[in-house]
Amino acid sequence: MQSLSVGSIGHCRNREWIILPSPDENLILLRPLTGSDKEVCGIYRPLANLGFDRVEPATFPLPTPQDSSDAVSTELLWNAARLSLRDGAGSGGRIFAKSGLKKAHQKSER
Repeated sequence: MQSLSVGSIGHCRNREWIILPSPDENLILLRPLTGSDKEVCGIYRPLANLGFDRVEPATFPLPTPQDSSDAVSTELLWNAARLSLRDGAGSGGRIFAKSGLKKAHQKSER
């Protein structure tokens, strides 16, 4: 298992999770990327290192030209991502902000 830092996005149990700070170094705390704080779960690190409930870095497909749309859809996507990531993703919101989506949206309005 690769070392994932707090706030990064990992893949485990067929879904994506945000890595949360843990009071115990043997416990990996995870919150579903699209879930709430009520869905936080813990993975025992020694078992994860053996292959049980392995936590891997998440990967997402790159966008294609067919994924682009009009300014209204871009703003809707921006707002949805901002609202879903703002309460606990740590660096996730900053990563999304650096992606240039908002800049692309602002250029399309001109």
